[in-house]
Amino acid sequence: MRAMPALIAIIGVSGMACAQDHEALPWGDLEDLAEVGRLLTENGVGHEGREPSAALVIRTGGTYLPDAPMTGDVDLEGPIPFTQGALTDGNEGYDYSRQPCSYAYWERRPAGELLIDLWDTYRIERIAIKASNDPSRRAHGTRRIELLPAEGDEPIAVLDVVVDGWNVFEDLDLRAQRLRLRLHLMEGRTYLTIAELQLWGDEID
Repeated sequence: MRAMPALIAIIGVSGMACAQDHEALPWGDLEDLAEVGRLLTENGVGHEGREPSAALVIRTGGTYLPDAPMTGDVDLEGPIPFTQGALTDGNEGYDYSRQPCSYAYWERRPAGELLIDLWDTYRIERIAIKASNDPSRRAHGTRRIELLPAEGDEPIAVLDVVVDGWNVFEDLDLRAQRLRLRLHLMEGRTYLTIAELQLWGDEID
């Protein structure tokens, strides 16, 4: 039986505005991030050709749960395991013809939320979200991303400027089992779109 959800303990956060547009974050450069711990979201695990090295990953058995179904993600009722979800498949592309799809989106919603559950308490040091802000078609767009505890609406950290690419909450010092991410739709856009989600950290001694 899995443990009941644990409360978040905020050890420290280096400011509310964190770095964005990290070009060093593409999937092929994962090993460069070893200094921020190990991958907690199992990105690429179980997907041939996208498996990260075993030393880089903690098999948390975790899940994420959108507050409303996302087009393009797996059709599951309830939480989506990291090893099955489009947001944690290790593919950061936006190829709409690819099946299964490697990204997912909400349509015509002012905001969308993901509840991330690691099924145990871990130290969390970095969270990276690859979002589409589509400068050419102006259809996809996120204007703000909030990192929240599992319960409560007081943000732990906020990205007020969201770029087309990787957006990163870094220099975090959290101990948590569950966290939420809330994305806000950019004015004049239709889709809140995510290609990949990564949580980095380590086990607690």
